[in-house]
Amino acid sequence: MTSEDHIDGLLREAKNSPSPLPSTDLISRVLADAAGLMPAAAEVVPKPRIWARWLSPIGGMGGALTLAACAGFGVFAGAGFADEMLAIPGLDGVLAGLTDFTDSTTPLESLSLLMTEG
Repeated sequence: MTSEDHIDGLLREAKNSPSPLPSTDLISRVLADAAGLMPAAAEVVPKPRIWARWLSPIGGMGGALTLAACAGFGVFAGAGFADEMLAIPGLDGVLAGLTDFTDSTTPLESLSLLMTEG
């Protein structure tokens, strides 16, 4: 018998005999090993809402609220209501008694004097 006949006999025997099934222990060990090698699942980050994307250049909602508050105060002070509404009764007399210099100008008049050229 030559080696080719021997190989042909082995192949014929392998073809005709049923293949052995792996044991459940082997399957569980292979699956456990594969699970250990798998990368962790990536965290799904939700897409930011449209308002968050629009407000992100100015600092988000906090920046927008700060900007709105500053704009509101600018309109309030620019309209001239600040002198009357922010005046605390009796505070002028207390401050005048603490200092030698009494100023009769309002804060907005003082600002306009500072901003004049010359």
